[in-house]
Amino acid sequence: MIKKKYFDARHHCYAYVLGADKNKFKAYDDDEPNHSASDPILGQTRSRNLTNILVIVVRYFGGVKLGVGGLMQAYKKATEEALNQAVIVEQEINKEIELHFDYGRTPPWRWQWPR
Repeated sequence: MIKKKYFDARHHCYAYVLGADKNKFKAYDDDEPNHSASDPILGQTRSRNLTNILVIVVRYFGGVKLGVGGLMQAYKKATEEALNQAVIVEQEINKEIELHFDYGRTPPWRWQWPR
């Protein structure tokens, strides 16, 4: 969808993080030098402790070669500015669980949910 909308851009780099434990993630450089785009994007999401997020940075070539350091700074800054303007939604994760066991296995003490 983004590549169709911005079909004339040279690069569509992204990173996403999923899940409460943040262990599902991917970063893609889209023909930029390895880790020059995706790592700064991913780093910005991690530095804010965000999950269930996708950040895509669309870059047009402007005629000036930035070098790896310049690319990293540009992708980091673009992600930082986008996240500064974004509405971050915090949502508590709730899971319903159901336990089945014999009454005889009930402990003699009263158990309470941790707070």
